[in-house]
Amino acid sequence: MKKYKRTFNPNLIKKDLSYTAKDIVDLLGVHIQTVRGWHKEGLKRIDDTQPYLFHGSHLKAFIKQRQAKRKHKCQSDEFYCFKCRKPKKAWENAVDLFIKNEKKLNIQGICSLCNSTLNKRDTVKNLKKIHSIFNVLKIHNKHLIESVATSVITH
Repeated sequence: MKKYKRTFNPNLIKKDLSYTAKDIVDLLGVHIQTVRGWHKEGLKRIDDTQPYLFHGSHLKAFIKQRQAKRKHKCQSDEFYCFKCRKPKKAWENAVDLFIKNEKKLNIQGICSLCNSTLNKRDTVKNLKKIHSIFNVLKIHNKHLIESVATSVITH
């Protein structure tokens, strides 16, 4: 049996086929009780005969809808706080920038509600936009993006 995952690839499910609970267990790698719990949550059976059959289109829609509920879209001035489990703004909109290389940077702030660390990734080319959105306190590793003339080796 496959290791349990929280997200599933809905493209594995053929919408024109019917699946038994055992088929779903084999396809998605979940426990049989998980499939029964999904039925109690709203996964529709085709009929009441045994073995219970689930239509592929219903299963696919159920999986997509279930996974979409967990998504949280953040605005450009928000971070996802893992402690609060919601998009939150940084305390006083103050952030530090950590430049990783000439293309990538991390934006780090503090949650205004629970005081945990918030992180977000962005690109160096969006640096002006970041300065307009956030109150940047400190830029770490700024030397990585300062314009350094590339040396041309000629013989």
